[in-house]
Amino acid sequence: MTHFGHGVVARRTTSSKWLKVGASIGSMVNEWSGRGDLTVYVGPWVGADHGAPAAYNPATSEIEVNSDVAFDHGNPEVIGDFTRRVVQLENAKATGAIFHEACHARYSLWPLEATQERLKHEAGVWDAMVVLEEVRIEARGVLEYPENQIMLRASAMGIVMSDLKVGVDDDIPKVRQAAKMATLILGRRDVGILLDEDVVNVRAFVGRVLSDEVVDALARVWSKFAVTSHGDVDGMIDLARDWNTITTTESERQGQSGEEGMVLTSKQLGEMLDALGEDGFTVTMAVESEAGRQAKMAEYDERSVENKAKANERAQAKTMAREVFQAGVKSVVTGRSTSSKLVETRAPNAQERQAAVILSRQLEKARYRDRVRTESASRLPPGRLRTRALVQGQAQRARGMMVDVQPWNRVQHRHVDNPPLTIGVMVDVSGSMGSAMKSMASTAWVLSEAVRRVQGRVAMVYYGSSVFSTLKPGQHLNEVQVYTAPDSTEEFDKAFLALDGGLTLTEGRGARLLVIVSDGQYRPDQVKAVDARLAQAARAGVGVLWLGAGDYGLSKAKAFCTRGSAEFVPLGNGSVVNVVEVVGRLAAKALTTAGTGR
Repeated sequence: MTHFGHGVVARRTTSSKWLKVGASIGSMVNEWSGRGDLTVYVGPWVGADHGAPAAYNPATSEIEVNSDVAFDHGNPEVIGDFTRRVVQLENAKATGAIFHEACHARYSLWPLEATQERLKHEAGVWDAMVVLEEVRIEARGVLEYPENQIMLRASAMGIVMSDLKVGVDDDIPKVRQAAKMATLILGRRDVGILLDEDVVNVRAFVGRVLSDEVVDALARVWSKFAVTSHGDVDGMIDLARDWNTITTTESERQGQSGEEGMVLTSKQLGEMLDALGEDGFTVTMAVESEAGRQAKMAEYDERSVENKAKANERAQAKTMAREVFQAGVKSVVTGRSTSSKLVETRAPNAQERQAAVILSRQLEKARYRDRVRTESASRLPPGRLRTRALVQGQAQRARGMMVDVQPWNRVQHRHVDNPPLTIGVMVDVSGSMGSAMKSMASTAWVLSEAVRRVQGRVAMVYYGSSVFSTLKPGQHLNEVQVYTAPDSTEEFDKAFLALDGGLTLTEGRGARLLVIVSDGQYRPDQVKAVDARLAQAARAGVGVLWLGAGDYGLSKAKAFCTRGSAEFVPLGNGSVVNVVEVVGRLAAKALTTAGTGR
């Protein structure tokens, strides 16, 4: 349904609980419409004036989605990311309504207000234009996106009901209403949206009001209109006049006088609504089965793509790890050598040894918290509601069948005692870290010694213009080693890959922690990489501890931690010795809470 310049004002805010789903719907409507300026508003109040599942306002480039009408359950928590094909198929009716409005935004490009003004003395012709446009935009949409036919089929009856605006107290011209119904339903069949078996009852009702000759004449009009370009406004108006003439002539032949003639009786109105309802039920059952089949295929394809991507990244990480840990300080991962050099080597002092003992005690506590995650289907909550299974159950119940679906997906965790501990450390050696390198050398040794004491695995890389290792997996750092930090940039992503490949952080088991030592001053592509890697770590159950140090302040490092749910400790230019109890406590917390993401 489209507002053709009626001055409808969309709500300016989306319901807070729908923000995430609304953002992903916005991404899809802009993709489907070939535009980038559409704004989407989602909520139970949207479209209350017309009762449609969705509506497009061309004057403001806004699409409204009525969550209660479009989504059967009206619960954003069970929908997920609307950009996923699986989610679209699980919510086929809503997707069809939203795609329909995106098609309006893409194809209803003729001058709406000017055309309405041009036809202000021909209201019947304007009315015909609006009805015919509904079929035209879906015909073009299914040509552009044939995979969305199943969604348009699912939503067709709901959209038609809102377009027909029928009510028991309305005086509805019988012939004109039947002609609209024929155009909106049989027209969709003719352009490939609906199937013959979807329109049996509607066709029968139309046949009781209109002769085959009249329906055929209307069909010739809607078929021509469906392939008319939006630039041919005169041609569209001529076809709308033909449609209006056919219906007016038939009304007069049946003894009607324009809009004031015979109207649908209560019985006929009931027959029309019954026809829509019965065919709608047929469509719902057929679409549920087909959408479910396609959703399973889409989910399989998603997993295949995801698994392939993971395999490629694992291979890339292993390659990076070999380059970094085999080459040591001479590693040239980025095509440029690091300028960082080892300038001091010394034995750890008493403070550092004591700090390592304190930290090891804190890390020991974290070893007793690893959790194994198992999933199972259930008929009852708690758990995550699987929309497709819910709809299947509703359909079975509507047909009087025994409901045998399990719509709830339950995740259970159990603790595993004494899991292995793995810690990866990455240290920024760009120029802004220069004044912190002595304290970073102390920090590196304390972390290495603490992990050794609890029989864990640790590896350490430094990253600047290149990435090089200062501690290989399985090795122990015997001395405190101080490097310089003269590099001009930070290869964060390559450093992460090297640690991940060397320690199997994101694919491994047990208590796993990533420690980042940096001020967070990165170039734009590495900012994106940090956000992506922190999110990946969270999903994989890897705890992240960010030790803030450097010359430029720590606001950017803090921002990374806030977005990525990492624990943050501002070291300044001091050694970890001075804050070891805080570091240990937060490290244990990061490890304790990390496993839930796996």
